[in-house]
Order: sequence, then C-alpha cells, then structure tokens
Amino acid sequence: MTAYAVPPVSGPLLDRSLIFEENRGQFDPSVRFRTHTANEQIRFLQDGISVAMVREIPHPAGSSPKDRPYVWMDERDPDYEALVWQIRFDGAAPDAAPAGEYLSPGYYNYLIGADPAGWATHVQRFNQIRYAGLYAGIDLVYYGTEDQALKYDFIVQPGSDPGAVRMVLDGVLGLSADPASGRLTIYTSWGSVQEEAPVAYQEIGGVRQIVPCRYRQIDELSFGFELPAGYRRDLPLVIDPLTLSWGTFLHSSLSDDYAHAVVRDAQDRVYMAGYTKAVDFPVTPGVFQNLYHGGIDNFIAKLSPGGGMLEFATFLGGNDWELAYGIGLDAADQIYVTGYCRSLDYPVTAGAFCTIPAGGGVEGFLSKLSADGDSLLFSTLFGGSGRDYLYDLHVQPDGTATVCGYTFSANLPLTSDAAQGTYGGGGDACVAQFSPDGGSLLYSSYFGGYMYDIAQSVDLDTAGVFYIGGTTGSPNLPVTPDALQGSMMTDPLLAAEDGFVAVLAPGQVRYASYLGGSDSDGINGIDLSADGELFVAGTTYSHDFPTSTGAWQASGSPGLGAGDAFAARMSLSPPVLIYATCLGGSDAEFTKAIRVNDDHEAFILGATRSANFPVSLNSRPYAAQYDVFLTVLTAEGSQLKGSSLYGGAYNDYPKAAGGLYLSGHVASLAVTTHSPDAPVTAGAYQTVKTNGLADAPWLLSTQLDLVLPASLAHWEAAWQAAHAAAELNWQLQGPAPDLTVSVERSLPGEGWEVLRTGAGIGETWLDAGAAAYPGQMLRYRLGMHQADGALTYSTVQEVRIPAASQAPLAWPNPAKGRITVQAPERGMLVLCDLRGQALAVQAADAGRTEWQLPPLPAGLYVLRFSGAGAVRAQRLQIE
Repeated sequence: MTAYAVPPVSGPLLDRSLIFEENRGQFDPSVRFRTHTANEQIRFLQDGISVAMVREIPHPAGSSPKDRPYVWMDERDPDYEALVWQIRFDGAAPDAAPAGEYLSPGYYNYLIGADPAGWATHVQRFNQIRYAGLYAGIDLVYYGTEDQALKYDFIVQPGSDPGAVRMVLDGVLGLSADPASGRLTIYTSWGSVQEEAPVAYQEIGGVRQIVPCRYRQIDELSFGFELPAGYRRDLPLVIDPLTLSWGTFLHSSLSDDYAHAVVRDAQDRVYMAGYTKAVDFPVTPGVFQNLYHGGIDNFIAKLSPGGGMLEFATFLGGNDWELAYGIGLDAADQIYVTGYCRSLDYPVTAGAFCTIPAGGGVEGFLSKLSADGDSLLFSTLFGGSGRDYLYDLHVQPDGTATVCGYTFSANLPLTSDAAQGTYGGGGDACVAQFSPDGGSLLYSSYFGGYMYDIAQSVDLDTAGVFYIGGTTGSPNLPVTPDALQGSMMTDPLLAAEDGFVAVLAPGQVRYASYLGGSDSDGINGIDLSADGELFVAGTTYSHDFPTSTGAWQASGSPGLGAGDAFAARMSLSPPVLIYATCLGGSDAEFTKAIRVNDDHEAFILGATRSANFPVSLNSRPYAAQYDVFLTVLTAEGSQLKGSSLYGGAYNDYPKAAGGLYLSGHVASLAVTTHSPDAPVTAGAYQTVKTNGLADAPWLLSTQLDLVLPASLAHWEAAWQAAHAAAELNWQLQGPAPDLTVSVERSLPGEGWEVLRTGAGIGETWLDAGAAAYPGQMLRYRLGMHQADGALTYSTVQEVRIPAASQAPLAWPNPAKGRITVQAPERGMLVLCDLRGQALAVQAADAGRTEWQLPPLPAGLYVLRFSGAGAVRAQRLQIE
C-alpha cells in the first residue's frame, strides 16, 4: 500500500474489481468493512486497518501426489501460514469512523446456521472507503487499482497540516526511514518491504511546482510525512507516489539467475522464463524436472495473482547449457518456451519436428509444458549445421507458435514458400512457425544480406503475416521499393549497424526497411497495434537518428548522452512514419521491449544510467548504476504519458524482448537485479534477496498514470432495457470552465470512435446506436480536453448488449426506402445512425405502420420504438 495526499477537488479512481463489504453481523463487531486483494484480507476498524497476508507452506520434497505411487491413499490439502499486522491512526479524531462510498450493484447474503435471526442479508458493497475528518482538515480514502491492489489517499485541505498524520504499525518487527532517499522500509517476519519516497507538488500559476517530500520516522513503529523545504499552506498539496502493485524476487541462494520473459493469463497468474546455474533454485515438487542437470538450466515459474505464492517452478535443460528467451500461452494456458542450447541431451519428445541436434554446436529449441508444469507436451530442436539462436516467441490461441532469431546455418530447415530461400552469409535473421503439436514446420525463412542480421522480436497480424525487427550490418538487405529508409546510413569512422523491420509472407518479402543513423542502431522489440500499425523500440548511438518533427526528444538534443533509447510508430499500408523519437538522459540508455495498448500508447521497457532520465512526478528518483525504466509515450509520440524508474543501489536491467507484458494499464516486468534493496512488496513470494550482489530475477506488476483528471468524480455505463440503449453517467466535481468532454466507443480489438464532442461536465446520455451490436461487448471512455490542448482519458467501462430475442420490429431488412413496422402500442419511431444521432421521426399506431424512409446513404442504422409501456430497438440495414 502507498500513502499520498491529493487536492480537495480530486475524485477517486474507482475499479469495481475491489469491493468493500459492510459488516452486518457476518464479521467480528470490531470490523466495519472488509476487502480482499490478490493475497491479502484487509479489515477496516474504527481506529485503523488490519492486514492478513496468506501464503502456502511448501511440502517437503517427495511429498507431492506425483511422487507417490498411490495418490488416493495419501492426498492432503495444502497448508498455509498467515502474517497479520495493523496500521493504527494515532492521534486521530475519535469519531472518524469508516464509511462506504460509491455503492456497487448487488449485495451479499450470509445464511449461516439454522436460525434466521443470525443471518446477515442484503450486505451492501462499496467501491471506496472514507475516514472523513480523520485529522483536522484531512480525510483518508481507500480504493482499488486496476490490478486489484489497495491504495490510500490522504486528502489534505488547504491550511491543514500533513504533519499531523501519524501511522503506527503493530505486528511488524520495525521500520526505518532513509532521510537521503525519503524511502520507508518495513521489516516483517517474512522479510522487508520498501515504500518509495512520495513526490509532492503544487499547482502555482498553472505551473506544477515540485515540493520535496519524504517519509518521516517518528519512532521504531510509527511514521508520517515530512516536507523539509515547506510549501504554500494556502494551496492544495499533492503527495503522489507510483503504485507498485507487487514485486518479488525469485532465485536461489548460491548463484546468478536471470529473468528473460513474462506473460499473464486471464486470471492474472504470472509465468516467467529465465535461466539459472543453481542446484538449489526453488523448484517445486511434482514438476516435470525438479533436478538441476548441470551447466546452465532453463527455469519456468508460475506465480499466483499478486505474486504471493509460487504455484510451480521447474528446471528444463540438459547437462550443458540452455538459455530461455521467450514465453507464451495458448488458450488453455499451456506454456511455450523458446531459446537456444548447447546440451546434446536437451529434453525432446517423440514425434517432435527435430529430436537430434544438427551439429552446429548451438541449437534453437521450442518446448511446450502443461499448465501446471508437470508434463512436457512437446519439445523440438530447430537449426542446421551452424549455430542457431532463437530470441522471441509469439503463440496463437490454438497453440501455433512462431519464433525468430539468428542463424549461421546455410542448411536451415525451410519451407517451400519461404520469403528468402537462400542463406545470405555472415549470419541471417530467421523466422519459423510450428504446428500446435510441435510436429510440423508450417513456415520457415531466412532474411538477410551478406553480413550479420539478427531478428530480436516477432509478431503476427490477423492474416498470419510475420513481422520481425532487429539489427543488421548488411548494406544489401532485400529492402522493398516503398521502404521508409532504403539504404543503410554509414560513416566510415563509426559502426556500420542499423535497425531493420521486415514483413514476411509466404513466397515474398512484403516490406523491408532500415531504420537508423550513421552510428550503431538496433531494434530490440516490436509490437503490432490492434489495427495493424507497427511499433518498434531499440537503442541508438547516432547523433542523426531519423527522429520526426514534433518528437518527444529529437536526436542530437542537448542533454542526450552516448547511447539512447528510441521508439517509432509506423503504418505500412502504405508506409508512413507516424513518429520516431529518442528517449534518454545525459548518460546511457538501452531498451529491450515495447508493448502498445488500444489507445496506441507505447509502453517501453529499458534501463538507464542517467540521473536526469525523463520521469513523471510520481516516479521514484534515480538510484544508482543502471535502473530499470518503464516509459509510456502518447499516441503522437510527442509527450510522455508516464515514466518511472525501478531499482536499487546496483545494476537493474531487462534482458529480452519478452520481458514486458501488458494488459490494459497493468504492466508485468521480468527483469534482472543485483540490488538487495530493489523494492518488493510485503506478502510477495520472496521478499529478501539471498544471493548478495549476484544476478537475481525480479518480477514486478505495476501501473502508470491511471489517475483520472482531478475534476472527474463519477463515471459509469450500463445497458438500460427501458430505453433499449446504453446509458452513460458521469459527473465532474468542482468548477471546470476550460474543460470539455468527448464520449468514445469501441468494440474490443478495434479503434475508438468519437460519438459526441463538447458533452456536458455532468449528465446522463443514452447511446441508442448501441442496439446495433446485439450480443457484443462495447467499451466506452470519456476524453477530458483542457483548453491548453492536454487530453486525458477516463477508465474504460464495458457494456454487454443483450442478444436480440424478440420478433423483428420492422421488415424488410435490408430495406429499400419503405419498411413495415409492427408496433406493440401507440408510440414514436426514431431512426438513428450508429452514433445514436436521430435522423428521422415517425408516429406509429398499435399494429402495422408503413413508413417511407427519407433518402439516406446505404449502411447500418438503428430503429427505435418508444411507447407508454414498451421500448424496442432493431438494427436496420438500408441498401
């Protein structure tokens, strides 16, 4: 949990995944409300909160059902242990009790026991808890984040003193506040956890002014806030740290371990792949391979939502070395891993495409594990007589798996429809696709020139066309005539190396282009948006890297150092560079991964050595050496939507394109750290780094810039059968004379359509056009447009439109000018476009009504009928 203050006009970020349940006799009387996060139960008391964290106690080796010959004779449920601690509000107003806010639909019933007098019924649920007037002029508000973590805000009115806040911890071993960094460390019997220093600011004359802020240790078990430089007491003060939803180490105590790739399933369980040199890596009983085979072994691990429990961890390797670089899931949550190995006895399966090393000394591999990690479903090698390396993986829901990498094999297995059927020399990029059972090679191709060409990242579009990005030293790449950059930029005194992108289809190179300046440049990550635009990220040393007009940072800008991250967005039909920007500070940066959301916002994962790397106000400060960064660019590439640093006193960095996974606003990061003080969260699986300054996998789940505009107080959307339309409700709190609101709608996986502009700052509005999508899930958001051009979006609300079940309201459908309407009663007919805009109106009698429609363009419309007791809607196609 993280504490921070917000201005009194602020509205909460409400997420219905976290519900606060009132006590109507089903709990102990001291509990007023209760909620759950992924691995915690939080109880809200009169004078504080109580937190219970639960984790599973692993059984000794050999005790799992898989290790016993007769499972039914010795089954048992897992054992758990709990850590309970409390936060007390010392010196708070005695009458400041918690109250629920923003009532959630539905209720609970507790029908326990035979006596109805002891039942608790109609238990209400809320989206927020408020301790009003907890301290003089200060409220405390609790609410949930998108990742089901709990946050709390101290809302400090102008003139009030945040120094009055005093929070006392019970049930922990102690705490310490570092005056230099402003961070707070809490010591528990499960290890220590750090709260990053809060960042404070005030709006003065329309300019955001930073106010130094840090945690203040009052005694060995209590803390508050401290603002050493002072602040304007007549203005609101914001203390706003980043939400680190959860973070955990996962490593052995004896050696270096590395994290390369991460993915999440629909239940928010997290899967990680990497490699280890440790015999004591924390594998679990009953998995496919629980013994270290020597050299360097892959590991695959699965953690519960919230990172509190290791559901399984397994080795996967032979007696030499293997390095896992990519991980993916199919629709059944079966796990796919790719990388490369030197072990002649790497585990392979009968019937796989290739089970015998081809002799190059290094072979690529693709392996598939069951969802619980106890079975190797298939495993195949891939390569020729030279060295072969696989670096990234894309898995489709049906289990078709695509890999990309780098090969020195002139006899790499290819398919007859390869885009490039001959080896170019010097090491070529390669892409290959395998059937869901791993037994067939569906596609395989080279891509490259006479020097080295390395494919670092791969993606597929909806038509199954392959997109790869990487680094090349070849001046003769097979670029296409429409390339955005048709030749390599070189300087004889500098490195001859550029990034490249290529689109490969059966039998052809559909598109290929360089991307770089006159020094060394390379692309390390690519991602396709839902509408097929290509986003790339990499590292550049070129002072003349081709950044676009209006980019966030142009190449050669003052303050950039030797080596910077870059990101670019391009449309390829036809090829257009939408933006290209640098991203860096005065020292060095590199990036490894990029992911894009439905709003075309690019999330970029990398590492920086720059103390002045551009970050948001809610970021923790730069720590030391290399820190991990996660930066979000706006769709235009001209601004940062958010940027945060993660790290400790030593090097922290990502290693592969698979190190970032994005779902909505929640980002999962699989990185490697040397820092014992890298921030983790209480209740996480492993909160103490036990291998000193050696490398260790560090798994994080975080969110950036989820806070709504300060004036947004309420926002919801739901289907209203009484109006046969989607009903949207919103309300902005406080004066907002320079703010306008737009209403936008989309289908999942599609772009956003503006339904209205200049909407009111508080109203109820019906989207009649929603009826045109029976049985589908529609998504809505609000855009808040400031007078200075700044645009911020609300959270997304989803509305499922009921499937059409009644007889047709009108026919014929499709219609040509005239329709017949069967109205259930007297009423009014309204013909709307898909945005809900009324185009024509006609009175209707009960029974049949003939209506000659006005001349309209061919397309889809919505016909709505409203009567005294009936409302109907129907999608109508006009030819």
